Amino acid sequence: MARLKATTYAGLDSLLPQTGERKIGNNTTAERNENGAIDVYLHGNFIARIWPECVEFTFAGWGTPTTRDRVNQLIHPLGRWVIQRDYTLYLTPVGVTKPLKEEQIDNHGRYVVRA
Repeated sequence: MARLKATTYAGLDSLLPQTGERKIGNNTTAERNENGAIDVYLHGNFIARIWPECVEFTFAGWGTPTTRDRVNQLIHPLGRWVIQRDYTLYLTPVGVTKPLKEEQIDNHGRYVVRA
């Protein structure tokens, strides 16, 4: 999968202009929002909002390997990742391969990972 140019708030902050968007990967752009966070889009769909202390993400209804890859690149620095088992998504600590039922997430929810 394609690697993003930056995956943390500090890294993206240094890449982005004060206004407007910038391409940070294949079909992936980022821009500052009015609240000081950085919004990330894949194919024009909002997938993440990055703050210095956390990442809020959604799959925007697209639980594809590409969307999962982009989200994972953004939340991995915070020690979490999304894995799929039997068509079900789970938000787990990095390295976990046998997820717990309570870690189950869906394609339409919004989730927050904190540092």
